[in-house]
Amino acid sequence: METTIADLAHSMHEVTQWAPDSEGPTEEHLDQIIKAALSVQKTCVSSKGYNIWVPHRQGLHEAFLKEVLSNLTCLLDVGFDGCNKSLVFLFTQDVIDDEVVWHHVEKAEVEARKPWWRDIGLRMQKPGSTALGKNLPSWTKNYFVNSGFMMLAAGLEARRLGYHCQYVTLESISQHMYHNEKFGKNVQPEPYIMTNCLNIGTKPLHQKMSTKRNRAYNMATPERRSHIYKPDSVTDDVPVHYEWNDTLHNIYDNRVMLGGNVDPYFRPKGWSGKAE
Repeated sequence: METTIADLAHSMHEVTQWAPDSEGPTEEHLDQIIKAALSVQKTCVSSKGYNIWVPHRQGLHEAFLKEVLSNLTCLLDVGFDGCNKSLVFLFTQDVIDDEVVWHHVEKAEVEARKPWWRDIGLRMQKPGSTALGKNLPSWTKNYFVNSGFMMLAAGLEARRLGYHCQYVTLESISQHMYHNEKFGKNVQPEPYIMTNCLNIGTKPLHQKMSTKRNRAYNMATPERRSHIYKPDSVTDDVPVHYEWNDTLHNIYDNRVMLGGNVDPYFRPKGWSGKAE
């Protein structure tokens, strides 16, 4: 197993298809994974608005996959069959915590957001609308940043324990859970928005990693030491860290193999072409 944070992070390939015999983490391991997420430092004073929902502990995991995640339209090569356990990251309205010293300006901001939260259900009822609406309030950025921190910590701990992960962004389909009687207030009574989820399992059938990310691992070396690092501009002379195999594919190979549409123009140098 990987011994450094860099190795753990780099080994977190994106699972695109789960093996039929993949299993979810044990409940004991899941407790450890959740603990890692809850222990992350937040960017704002209150953490009251950050929640993690565990669908299978309400007997709702299969329904969540079929009735919520199935509404995603931009997955190309990602499937959820064989996924048994997930962590779903939500955010809700801030609560003034008497144990925390709040500045009067912060208290005023929390009060000012109440109408936005009050009307969230109505916004999500409009055809084609998302939970956040067309105009993204600037204050919501903290929620997405913090849920990203929490999900990364959970993913790293899951990988440390030997599991594989699948990351999914959910904000655009929050309405499919919020207005579904199986979920809605059954998940929690306060209004909420899903930000993302982390699917965790023991065995991937297919995983993907971009060539640039694969090479980026080898950018931070003594001979390539620099004042700035641009992983999106990594050059072909930087060696890849992982070799492609039957399970791990270049992101473009994987999409071709599984039926996704990929413009050949965007295939990087070194594309294997094995899927053809």
